Amino acid sequence: MLGNALHALAGKIETRKNAVVVFNDLNWQRTNPVTIQLDEKTARNTLVKDPTGKPIASQLVKGENGYELQFIANEVPSLGYKTFYLSNGKSPQAAPASVKQHTNYYENEFYRITLSDGGIKNLFDKTLNREILNTTKFKGGDIINGGYQGNGAGEFTQVTPPTPGDLLAISSQVAHWQIVESGALFTTFENRQHMQHTEVIQQIRIYHTIKKIDMDITLTNFDGIHNRQFRMALPLEMDRFTINYEVPMGMVEVGKDEMKTVPGGWAWGGTYRQQPAEINPREIQNLISANGEGFGLTLSSCVAVADWVDPSREAVAYPVLQAILLSSHKSCHGLGNWYEQKGRHHYSFSLLAHEAGW
Repeated sequence: MLGNALHALAGKIETRKNAVVVFNDLNWQRTNPVTIQLDEKTARNTLVKDPTGKPIASQLVKGENGYELQFIANEVPSLGYKTFYLSNGKSPQAAPASVKQHTNYYENEFYRITLSDGGIKNLFDKTLNREILNTTKFKGGDIINGGYQGNGAGEFTQVTPPTPGDLLAISSQVAHWQIVESGALFTTFENRQHMQHTEVIQQIRIYHTIKKIDMDITLTNFDGIHNRQFRMALPLEMDRFTINYEVPMGMVEVGKDEMKTVPGGWAWGGTYRQQPAEINPREIQNLISANGEGFGLTLSSCVAVADWVDPSREAVAYPVLQAILLSSHKSCHGLGNWYEQKGRHHYSFSLLAHEAGW
């Protein structure tokens, strides 16, 4: 249906040969990367031009399903489109001279970033003139592997917290960061590391000319051990803060927008007595955002459940945004099966530091 709609729209636009129509279906102007699937030979010899015919930067990416050519579509109007054109030629593939980078350091006009064991150690926002992360305990993008005794849909009267004291962060191990992609649009840093019961691949992609950081997490060869939970963490330098997250057709502010009375009713574990504002983690839609101390950080999400409370036994007071990646637990039915989730799991996120306000 989406493909048919886009073809119908593009078919009504007067274009020349080799046109790429980029349609923005949101009600605000957007500047975002665009990816085109091409064979390798064509991709290596293709130049992208903007609507005026001016060549623009692009970068060749080898994906799982072949080669892709990526470029930045600037200021595509709300509920509107821009038309780009492909022609023979080669785009410069080097990072801009203003970018400084080596195996664990990156700097552009927006951020100054240092990588260390576990992920991002320092994330300094140059436009806000402040450090975004508090990495005294966890790193930005840290992977948490913890015990978890919950079960299926039947959490009964209260969500089961992680097992106290049974938590391992990948930042406790030595990382081996390296640059695996560097071109005109972005640089990708990668760390491959063994963790108990799985292999972890962390990728951090930083765009040179737009304020955008992507984080990809892959858990490979997970052995399906029972009662484990994996999370990705972002600890923030905030003492006072609010948490907002997206729900269907709306946003919720934690501690403000929940039902004000206990749910009542009962389950096998007793009566539903917990105040809704105290419940964590939460089911979210596309984003979760923390705001306070004059700035905010928003994390886009490909997962269903997120948290902001430090899950360890000696919990910190500042927010630790977390994407819950997977849990290997038993069904709530007495005769039910285990959700082992063996194998490979891939997750993609974007993060953005900004002025306070979701």
